[in-house]
Amino acid sequence: MNFFFRITIPKETSKEQPYEEKLKISCGVIRNVKIWVLPGHAGLAGLRVYFHESQLYPLNRGGYYLGDNMAIEFEDNYLIGIEPYQLKASGYNEDIRYNHAFLLSLSILREGPEATGEAVEFNRYIGETGE
Repeated sequence: MNFFFRITIPKETSKEQPYEEKLKISCGVIRNVKIWVLPGHAGLAGLRVYFHESQLYPLNRGGYYLGDNMAIEFEDNYLIGIEPYQLKASGYNEDIRYNHAFLLSLSILREGPEATGEAVEFNRYIGETGE
């Protein structure tokens, strides 16, 4: 399953009082994460992602994704198994003229009794290869 979010952080949003948005997802394992820092940010806006008040991305505590016109992509193996099944985007924007947006894409592999055929095939593959 793939989830896609556009997180727009209003201009003049401080780190001390960040913009926050709940991102509803499903239970499963986060396998792939893509974050786009759109053009025009000029390093003035930063984004963090939390799961249940624990900073999940970036992993370095207190860090932010920031930059200008760049994409960040990485693999993960993070289980989302506790309700509510949601992440929290938190960010700041020091720009005094413009709002700035980040794009976030998550690929989540469902596991458990409600697993899709794709998850069953994945589990079968893991069992056959022993990886």
